[in-house]
Amino acid sequence: MRYTYIVDITDIDRVWNNFEKRARYEVKRCVEKVWQSTDIERFDELHKITRPERVIDRDFIEKVWKDWNCIIFETTTAMAMIGFKGDTGYYLLGARDKRLPPDGSSSLILWEVMKYLNAHGYKKMDLCGANKPNIKLFKKSFGGELIEQKTPCLQY
Repeated sequence: MRYTYIVDITDIDRVWNNFEKRARYEVKRCVEKVWQSTDIERFDELHKITRPERVIDRDFIEKVWKDWNCIIFETTTAMAMIGFKGDTGYYLLGARDKRLPPDGSSSLILWEVMKYLNAHGYKKMDLCGANKPNIKLFKKSFGGELIEQKTPCLQY
């Protein structure tokens, strides 16, 4: 990963206002609820559906889980594995059931994560990578600053 988006989450109202219109739309249209989870097995299953060509496996996901002291945020259709270091939360891995039409869950999860991080005193959220065009477009919509990533989020 050569680039990433960093979102300053110290002022959560400003964060919302800096979202691009499509991100706010996705959050508002989603009817799902977000909850915290420790269900690595479900995350692995959903990640396989999201990325059938993936190069990571369950062992990798478990190593990330342990090394980063993660929390999984999820809805019935999407999940995000969030790690914590210093004053920053990291969007390490995401998954969405691509058998279903997009429902805004991925955007809602990131918004809820940002609010959670802000409420717990974190100052930044690293969206961990912005290299592929479709991923870059999604992460850019959250209003962060695009920077060259000196140290990748996941170094395995």
